[in-house]
Amino acid sequence: MEKQCETTEQQLEQEQHKLNRLQNRASYLKKVQRKQRNKRLILKGVAIETIMPDTKYLSQEVFYLLVEQIYQLDAVQKLVGKAFEKYRIIEDGE
Repeated sequence: MEKQCETTEQQLEQEQHKLNRLQNRASYLKKVQRKQRNKRLILKGVAIETIMPDTKYLSQEVFYLLVEQIYQLDAVQKLVGKAFEKYRIIEDGE
């Protein structure tokens, strides 16, 4: 009975260790994704300020309103749609 108890405790420890490793891996992957997202957002912000330098003087609220107004223009929506479609085709290999 003691032998079975020890074996069960060892198995429990092993499973807890596996669970801990999986949780650490999930945490690591979330951090990587967050870093990638932050980098992407920063690079896009840099691109906007490079093309429209005066936007750096706008408050966040005014900037969002400006971007919303720009995006509501039909020509802009068509350009974004075409760019997305082209990117999707490249990604999918079509």
